[in-house]
Amino acid sequence: MRRARGALVGLAVACTACSSTVTGEASPVGAPLALDTTIDVSVPDDDFTPPSEVLVRSDGSLLLPQVGDSTYLTVVDPQDGTVATRTLEDVERPLAVADHGDRLRVLALQTDPDDASTGLVLLDVDPSSGRTGGEQDVDSDDRLDRGTTLAVPTGDGADFVVLAGTFGDAPHLLLVDAGTGKVTREHEIDLDPGAGNEVDPAGLAVGPEGSVAAVLTVEDDQGRRTVLLRLDAGFAPDGDPVDLAPDAAYAASGDAASPRDLVVAADGTAVVALSLRPSEQSDTGSARVVAVDPAGRVRTIFSQDAETVHDLALAAGGGQVLIGRQPDGEDATMAAVAVVGLASGRTLTDLALCDVGYPQAPTWDDVRGVGYVVGSCDDDGESLWVLR
Repeated sequence: MRRARGALVGLAVACTACSSTVTGEASPVGAPLALDTTIDVSVPDDDFTPPSEVLVRSDGSLLLPQVGDSTYLTVVDPQDGTVATRTLEDVERPLAVADHGDRLRVLALQTDPDDASTGLVLLDVDPSSGRTGGEQDVDSDDRLDRGTTLAVPTGDGADFVVLAGTFGDAPHLLLVDAGTGKVTREHEIDLDPGAGNEVDPAGLAVGPEGSVAAVLTVEDDQGRRTVLLRLDAGFAPDGDPVDLAPDAAYAASGDAASPRDLVVAADGTAVVALSLRPSEQSDTGSARVVAVDPAGRVRTIFSQDAETVHDLALAAGGGQVLIGRQPDGEDATMAAVAVVGLASGRTLTDLALCDVGYPQAPTWDDVRGVGYVVGSCDDDGESLWVLR
């Protein structure tokens, strides 16, 4: 993960940005989408991981979980630029946050100081003070010590869906009650990779009516592949796994193909960001964003050479996709965001945020017609870009 340095300050000066828009299909707020404000959201930590998600609350305020030597919760009022950062005590590695109004339920990975084993815990957090309490252990045995663990809250925040990978074994899906911490459902994902082969989680999202989509990297006798798996609300498989290689270059790329993010639209269409960096040309790469409809048909809606794609977000009721882009420049990579029509595959808006930097965690607030992207320019702290 990228790191950034900087101290916490308030409202920052907006940087210059440019945008272009294709006519005939409106961006979420009309054309062109533009940078409105830049807010400094740096935490007082020399070594921290940028937030992987920006949570929009019902009052329009934002929550940004960030991890460094400590775990932080940054609360932002985007209307006046007010920023408050709380240190979350006893929270080691937050995986997912469910907003329950005046309280947050945080699912986190914690390390036992006695035997160094890793387990899931559920914590109650006061967003106004950062105080934590009510820690509850989640019964997840020892599988979390042996692979990648991902988690997302369900749409109503009542549960967490957890995807726990185990090297050399099948991943498991867990449904964890956000109120009690109890595991109420469990499912072993059997892709039959063969003895000694690996299936590693790379993306997880909750879709319509509680359905689940997961992106997995699979090592088998065909090499390394990236597949999309769908399950219904009861964790029963819904169709066959879908190979996500959008073209011959991806199909032949092996370890160089990396899934970056996964979102699911209201109609069940899964959208996946993929980056390809061929080993024989390590200084160049290409980006793809693919859409997979409920029938398993794959189409590419965004394709660019000489760049990397990062996180995704849905806008305009799920009809458009915000894409965090990092085009390769002559000496560095720039931070940019694109808006792409999900049905048309047309790039509606392409907005440069800064010449040297990276974008992360794009988010769209459909209620207020505002977009947000977290990132950094020239390693000058962490910024929240407000787009209108």
